[in-house]
Amino acid sequence: MKNNVYQGLYTDASTSAVFRCAVRFEDKGIVIQDLEEKGRDTCWPPEEIWTDTVHTGGLCMLYRGHRPHSVLKIYAKNIDKIIARRYKKYNFVQEHNDYYINFSRVFSILVTLAVLTAVVYYWVLPPATEYAAKYIPRPVEEKLGDYYMNYLAGSRIDEQKTVLVRQFFAELNWDKEYNYEINVVRSKTANAFALPGGRMIIYSGLLDSLDTYEELAALLAHESAHVELKHCTKNLCRSLSHSIFLALLTGDVNTVFAVLARNADLLSELSYSRSMEETADKHGIQMLEKVGVNPQGMLDLMTKLETLGEHSMLQQYDFISTHPAMEKRKNYIRKQLAENYTGNAAVDSALSAVWQELYLLNNPGE
Repeated sequence: MKNNVYQGLYTDASTSAVFRCAVRFEDKGIVIQDLEEKGRDTCWPPEEIWTDTVHTGGLCMLYRGHRPHSVLKIYAKNIDKIIARRYKKYNFVQEHNDYYINFSRVFSILVTLAVLTAVVYYWVLPPATEYAAKYIPRPVEEKLGDYYMNYLAGSRIDEQKTVLVRQFFAELNWDKEYNYEINVVRSKTANAFALPGGRMIIYSGLLDSLDTYEELAALLAHESAHVELKHCTKNLCRSLSHSIFLALLTGDVNTVFAVLARNADLLSELSYSRSMEETADKHGIQMLEKVGVNPQGMLDLMTKLETLGEHSMLQQYDFISTHPAMEKRKNYIRKQLAENYTGNAAVDSALSAVWQELYLLNNPGE
């Protein structure tokens, strides 16, 4: 510094020229004198000057104008204090920081966006997709159901038992929104599950273990409730919500169907939430009551399934492992029966006749 003249380095925004300069602080502003070429002197009015941070030590970097902006670097001991005293009524940092987006702010925004994206992707998207599943057209559900039925049942369908179970289901004649197709699959596995669009699979391992037509009616009522309430479609969409979301980004609805179809094997592994199971149980009991079938069969069915689980390997009896909290379910079924059931259901001769034929087919020695 000499006679209040400071050394600096100036970058001109209009020409991109960089040159050494002498800097003086005057009332009209900061005067910048080019030390390399005459005629390139300039003066910065204080109200047009800004900086991105508070400088300390021997370097101060100042800016003028919008981006791209001219830059002035001044080298001198305690230069920050000198500038603050000379232009004390101007606060370069506070008045002009809107020109600068500092890294920490950008980083914070990016982190916030990443967190929000993760929240939406993992916590918002699944329930949102499940909610949207109720608007899937019935023909699409039926197409999915047919696809899954062919995939899961294949050539293992027991034709005789399938005919009788379908006849039994028709005799129930309860109100329904879907056209049902039920198949009995030859398997030692004790399981049954609903498919989208009114399709249903019952494994012979479970069917053969039933003792009364009320138990079979309860099983069909429970699975039908899952269908009528779209639990299967909702469950599938929720489990595949991320893949469905990515498919939707392509704007092709057929891609969404392809995602659902490619994951056919997932259906047999999905378990319903406890809320869905409880709703299906209660809805199934109401269905039984409306058609005059003793809803005690629902409680008997749960007891039978629990017994199967106790006396066999749980891996064999998948219905137990995919239908949680059996004792809790039995308790609220007992409560619903005690509150709503009068106990006046008569034996249905048509259902009983079909059941006897099916029972003899399941137990040929009796």
